[in-house]
Amino acid sequence: MPVFVFILLAAGTSCRKDSTTCNGVPNVAVNFALDLNQPTNVNLQIVEGSVIVTGGYDNVVVYRYTTSQFTAFDCCCPYDGATNSKAVVQLNSNKFSMTCPVCGSTFNLSDGSVIKGPSKCSLKPYVASFDGVSTVSVTN
Repeated sequence: MPVFVFILLAAGTSCRKDSTTCNGVPNVAVNFALDLNQPTNVNLQIVEGSVIVTGGYDNVVVYRYTTSQFTAFDCCCPYDGATNSKAVVQLNSNKFSMTCPVCGSTFNLSDGSVIKGPSKCSLKPYVASFDGVSTVSVTN
């Protein structure tokens, strides 16, 4: 029986350790639409194009992954953004990733996953829906 208790304690400790590596991004309501024909959204007319718009916890990046698929993520770094206002991921010149200037974590814009840590958590995703014509809706 003592072995069983030890295993539970060890498992609980590792879960707590993993959860403290990222402080999370606070939940906020997100609900907006982008017209791809507007000059401010012209970058979304091409694959691998992106725009950063006001909204979310710390702005939202919308990325055109394919001709018909878009992704949207909060720009707050999941590693330390909720406690450090300067931890806002920024677009890289390669067009498909973002990097946090504070911790150096780099994230893939196609799925929000971590390319390079220290973050172990992906960017916070939002639902991006394309009407097939000219409107991308972003919600949570």
